[in-house]
Amino acid sequence: MARLLAILARVALAVADFFRREKARRRVDAVRSDPAGQWLRKFGGTDKRNATPHDAGGHSD
Repeated sequence: MARLLAILARVALAVADFFRREKARRRVDAVRSDPAGQWLRKFGGTDKRNATPHDAGGHSD
């Protein structure tokens, strides 16, 4: 009986770990696909930055 409980505990921990890793993977994917917008929308804000900055990759001499 103790062996069965140990096996069930290991299975439960493995399932919980799988869901923890899946949640983290989805969060990372969301952040990488839309870095500021996703986070801001989650907390009820909007991204007010200019979509195309004036000096995007240029030299500002």
